[in-house]
Amino acid sequence: MKNLIFTALSIFLLGHASNAQTTSDIFDISKTQNLGTARYNGLSGAFGALGGDLTAVAENPAGGAVFTSSYGSATLSQNGSDFNSTYFDNTTQTSDTNLNLNQIGAILILKSDSESNSINKISLGLLYNRDNDYRREFQLDGNSNIGNIGDYFVGQANGYDFRDISPRPLLNDNGDPLLDEDGNTIFETFEQAYVNIGNAPNFEAKGQQAFLAREAFLILENDNNNLTYNSEILGSNNSQIVDIISRGRSSKTSVNVAFEIDHKIYLGGNINFHNYNLRKNILVNEVNNNTTDDISEVFFETRSRSFGNGISLNFGGIAKVNNNLRLGLSYQTPTWSTLQNELDQNISVFFRNGEVSDIDPALVFTYPEYDIRTPGELSASIAYIFGKNGLFSAQYSRKDFSNIKYDDNAFDFTVLNNRIKNTFQAVNTLKVGGEYRYEKWRLRGGINYATSPYKNDRIAGDTQGFSLGTGYDWGKWKLDIAYNHIETDVNEVPFENDNFQNSAAINRKDDALSITLGVNF
Repeated sequence: MKNLIFTALSIFLLGHASNAQTTSDIFDISKTQNLGTARYNGLSGAFGALGGDLTAVAENPAGGAVFTSSYGSATLSQNGSDFNSTYFDNTTQTSDTNLNLNQIGAILILKSDSESNSINKISLGLLYNRDNDYRREFQLDGNSNIGNIGDYFVGQANGYDFRDISPRPLLNDNGDPLLDEDGNTIFETFEQAYVNIGNAPNFEAKGQQAFLAREAFLILENDNNNLTYNSEILGSNNSQIVDIISRGRSSKTSVNVAFEIDHKIYLGGNINFHNYNLRKNILVNEVNNNTTDDISEVFFETRSRSFGNGISLNFGGIAKVNNNLRLGLSYQTPTWSTLQNELDQNISVFFRNGEVSDIDPALVFTYPEYDIRTPGELSASIAYIFGKNGLFSAQYSRKDFSNIKYDDNAFDFTVLNNRIKNTFQAVNTLKVGGEYRYEKWRLRGGINYATSPYKNDRIAGDTQGFSLGTGYDWGKWKLDIAYNHIETDVNEVPFENDNFQNSAAINRKDDALSITLGVNF
């Protein structure tokens, strides 16, 4: 497996929508995982030509009409992640577990008794599926030898006039500075300046972070150039501990309609309602090992959230070529979403003389809504049914992440959209799965492989995983269990600009155990 499956490549705070978002965040919002029923998970999601499964119906809506009777199911999943993080030759181990509701839904089957009617069956479904789980928690711990946290803030501040990232004079209706009773100019409060900088075009979170660092005396402008800055930390061999905690999920609620025609053709469509909630907390603690510097230690914390809703459509078909062979084709349109970002941040600087500069706006800054279009996906699949003994299935999908596009009438996203187009590429995914049937028992297994979403394979490589599963069919009731494993190598960059590019190599192992209870009715 190549390195770097997905990455927090950069915190390129470009345009209005990218406040506190990394390319990893943008990729997370745009991708889906194999999260669904235990039967779907047991076959690694290779269900496009099979149908008859509620998560499969969310991908290929024609599969709703494959059910022989009305059916409902719910799935719980226990997910665990282990992280081995190497940061400047020091390795830290962390782990995290969580319990999720992967899916819940039902299909209602309406059959036609008329032999002259070419439509033999209609399915109506309401389906909920968890598309992505953003939960991860790990720590980076090492001695940086290529820069300090002050360098990051220098990179955020360079290019801004120091007067634009400082409290500015309040103006009267004539545009003149307001004066107090003693004739002194009245300036914005700290909170007012923070909010106004965040609302100013081309400033937003980047300008706010520069403002915080300057107020904390972590950076100062050059005497001869008001547009460039220096870090007040001179050392570079400093101890850094970075805690990164992500929470949240993306989900999809689908309304399904599908038809069985002449007992051999299945056609269907879904309307999908998407919901996103991505929360991330990054805490940096840097200890300055250069005892001649005035600054001894720095804490910097950011808490960000991206949330919103979207809509998309699915269309699909399944053809019974004969009693054994099935072919499937499906397409999910791009998802049109409206999102919003929130940011809460603070910085504390400790000086060797005992003084502390604690700069905390003590507010959650909410940026205006923006639109994002995430890419559509085309899938083709084939399945072979071995009578009552089992089946084999394979599915190929293509999704072009370079088609992610930000849009807003009030802001120009040309730079950000070009950056996305130059960073991402199409992902080709192959899923293969099989099921063996013995009386009422089912044994399942599968593998999946996906190419990198990044054009530069130094950023991210390919990924692969496998699955195992079993199930028992009582007739009316069904119980399925699946185990999924994925191991990835991640290059994590908590913050990045031209002055600060510290990154960590992370080996991540994900294991999931899912259980589904289904019932025919």
